[in-house]
Amino acid sequence: MKEKIYDNKKFVTALVTSIAVAAITTLIMETPMPGRMMHNEGFNSLMQAKIFFSTLNIGLLAALTANYTEIYRRMNSKFIQSLLITSTALLIYAITSSPLLHIVLGFRGAGLGPFTFIPDIFISTAGTILLYRSLQ
Repeated sequence: MKEKIYDNKKFVTALVTSIAVAAITTLIMETPMPGRMMHNEGFNSLMQAKIFFSTLNIGLLAALTANYTEIYRRMNSKFIQSLLITSTALLIYAITSSPLLHIVLGFRGAGLGPFTFIPDIFISTAGTILLYRSLQ
């Protein structure tokens, strides 16, 4: 019973921390910055939502990947290895699809940059690994 309470604390901590970081990041990015393009209000609202949820996903997937790493070190099974690889691929997808990374690396606007397809590579990797392991 004590271990279950500990797991719930880890879950709540990861969730609350991820939500807080996502909210703070969204508020910071809402502040006008020099060199940032100004768009209409609808676009700005959509961009704020994208920033919030992509940052939330990064936090949650980082916690999930860390948890699977711990489990894999203890159990060393192919199934856990598949989950670890999949969660890592999803984490990299979340990072590369985040508008924050695009802004930091200087890809502004809605053009075709390298981040148009890079996130999909990681989803394809995760899907391929899951399909392969499920057919073994």
